[in-house]
Parts: sequence; structure tokens; C-alpha cells
Amino acid sequence: MAGVKVPLVAMHHAYVVTERIEGIQNMPNVRDHDASVYLRLQGDALSVGGYETNPIFWEEVSDKFAFGLFDLDWDVFTQHIEGAINRVPVLEKTGVKSTVCGPESFTPDHKPLMGEAPELRGFFLGCGFNSAGMMLGGGCGQELAHWIVHGRPEKDMYSYDIRRFHHLLTDHRRWIRERSHESYAKNYSVVFPHDEPLAGRNMRTDPLHEELLARGCVFQERQGWERPGWRPGWFTPKGTAPVLRYDYYGAYGNRMHEDHAYGRLLGDEYTFDFPPHHDVIKKECLACRGAAAVFNMSYFGKFYLLGLDARKAADWLFSADVSRPPGSTVYTCMLNHRGGTESDLTVSRLAPGPQASALAPAFEGDGYYLAVGGAVAQHNWSHISTVLQDQKFRCQLIDSSEDLGLISIQGPASRAILQEVLDADLSNEAFPFSTHRLVRAAGHL
Repeated sequence: MAGVKVPLVAMHHAYVVTERIEGIQNMPNVRDHDASVYLRLQGDALSVGGYETNPIFWEEVSDKFAFGLFDLDWDVFTQHIEGAINRVPVLEKTGVKSTVCGPESFTPDHKPLMGEAPELRGFFLGCGFNSAGMMLGGGCGQELAHWIVHGRPEKDMYSYDIRRFHHLLTDHRRWIRERSHESYAKNYSVVFPHDEPLAGRNMRTDPLHEELLARGCVFQERQGWERPGWRPGWFTPKGTAPVLRYDYYGAYGNRMHEDHAYGRLLGDEYTFDFPPHHDVIKKECLACRGAAAVFNMSYFGKFYLLGLDARKAADWLFSADVSRPPGSTVYTCMLNHRGGTESDLTVSRLAPGPQASALAPAFEGDGYYLAVGGAVAQHNWSHISTVLQDQKFRCQLIDSSEDLGLISIQGPASRAILQEVLDADLSNEAFPFSTHRLVRAAGHL
């Protein structure tokens, strides 16, 4: 609709209501997270439903189906009845009074889609409630109304903001389908802090990905990027742990992976205490503090703000004064019209020129290179684009995130290491703090 990409899928979702159960009144509602089933008191009966690993996708949506229902597929739903009987044995001898099976929309992270569409100003989303519309509708409706009128919600709604998804993912059918399925199937799973998705992986990789994977790196997913997380074999070889093709947890005729090193590592991470990789990262941190470490930060967003009004736009957007000479780099906050912080980033002033270089495109006027956190790159891009349009700044915003890598070398020995491979003098006098320049590394530009 209107060229707006809405990353959700429709599935059959169902519950049943039992016949009367003697003595059930005033009993608590129950969620059995092991069986992925819920039992909700409904008068003197129970409504039973859950989240299965093999939900039925609604493949062909009819424009005449409004308020319609499906016939319940007992082959799919029986697993919830079995789980409910295990928790409430009397259900084995209790009949079913009614069934309800209708279409419901589900999203890649099981959270609603809200806010202004990044593709079309003035087009707002309030959908994808993942069977939680009755619970979330009132508060979300209030925030969405404030969003429409004032340009932003009163509360922090980032986890529901459509801009949390990168635009390269929001119309990728395989990614949307896989991630929405996994989020549905794991809805009642314990949410461990170091869990990672198995669905929709390897969507965005940088040039170092295969090299790091071959050396045993364990990757994390952020905005579709495969980001280096840690490597169990930094100090003792442990082999490789690639993320395999999504197996839908054995549903739809897919064969579950019998040997999935990445999945086993995630299983080891399922704890609310320090996970096993905590000690690995501890050693990496100590190595960095004592000598040096290399960080592959290529998943960062990398933007160019260029044009006649780029300096005015930068003054409006950033809290620090970035009107410094070309070659300067400033760490600053990016603000909104209320003075609140949208993100932190680095802003590097570029020298204009008629010819493109390895550092920047050709441009007239002023130019800045922006490095923003990878997890919020799409949100930052949309915020900057909105400001440029609203304030009518004569400049352009170019996204070069897919074209550039980003490596950070940190630690007390980092300067000496870089001095061995770069053709520039890295002394404090020749290369001061908070500056940048284009140099050759091992003879390569």
C-alpha cells in the first residue's frame, strides 16, 4: 500500500473453549512455558491456546475475508490440548464447547509496528500486534495519536518503531517469514539476555566475515549484519561455528540440524549469570588494555552529509560544534527538536572537491562523514532525512554502509602497530587527537 513496506506475515491462530469444569471457578490463569500453552479462566470453563512450531501461514489473503474465520486444524492444534492435559489432567475427560481460528499478523521480533513509515512522510503504522492487540491497543493508540500530532511519542517507543528494522530487510520475504516464524514459535521461551536468532541469518556480511568465520569467530546479528561476537578458540582451538540455514525447528517437512555448533554454543549461553563467553571477552579486554586489540566494526552505519547547507544541518542536528577545519573528527550527540538525544556518533569534516576519493564522494559546499551505531543505523538515517526535509536544508544524505568497512585498533600499543603499516607520521604533533586523514596501509590506499 502506497509503496510502504510492512514486515509482517499472516498466520492461523486459534484457541478453544472447554465445556464446564466443576470447581474451576476462581482458579488462576496459567501459562506453561515448557509446553508453550496457556489456560485462561472463562467463567466455569477454560480457553486453551498456544504457540506451535508449525503454525499455518495464510498464503493467499482474500479481500472478501473481513471478520471471517478458518476451520480449526486439529492436526496442528492437538499439541496444545496435550500440553494442557499434562498441566490440568481433568481436561482429558472434558469436551470442547467452541473453537476460534482466525488470521493474526506476526512480526519478525514479535513486537508491533508503529510510527511514521520511512518511505512516506505522513503515513503512520499501527499494526502487527502479534495477538496482543487487546492488551497493547489502548496505550499504543494513545502514543500513536501523540506521534501523529507532535511528530514523536511521549514515551520511549523505539522497540515498536518501524525504523528499528533496516530497509534492506523490510521487503525481504525470506527474512520476514523466517524471523516471524521463529518469534512465533519461541514466544513462550525463556528470554535469555545472550540469545541470538537462528532465522534470517547471513543477510549482510562484511569482507572479513569468511576469514573470521574460518578462524572460529561466533557471530551475533544486528540489523541483519553478522557482527563478530567472540571466538572460543582465541586461546584454545575450538573449531568453527557457522550459522546454518534455518530449519524451522523441524516443521513443514524440514529436517532439523543434527549437528549445529552455533546452536550448541547458544545453548551454553542460556543463563542469567555470566555466560561462558564472558571469560573469553574478559581476556580480550585485558589484552586490549595491556597491549592492543582489533575490532571489526563494519556493521556501523556510514553516512555522508553533503551540500551547500550541510553545515547548517550539522549545527541543527548535533550538540557539539562541528564547524571545524576539514580533517577534524568530533564525537557528539544527535538531537531532536525537543533537545533530546537520538544517538551518539562521530562527525568528520571533509574537504570539498570536484573529484571523488576513497574517503568521500565529490561535492560542493560542506561535507561530513558520519559513523553511527549499527543497531540504530536505520533510525538515525530516517531521523536525519526527516530533519533535512522539514528544515529545507539544501544537502544530501548518502548511505555508504554497504560499501565501506570499519576497523578499530585500540590499546596502548595501537599507535606503534599502526606505525608499522601506515605511511603517515602518527605522533601527537603530526596526527593530533580528534583528527582524520587518508593514508596508505602497507602501500595500499
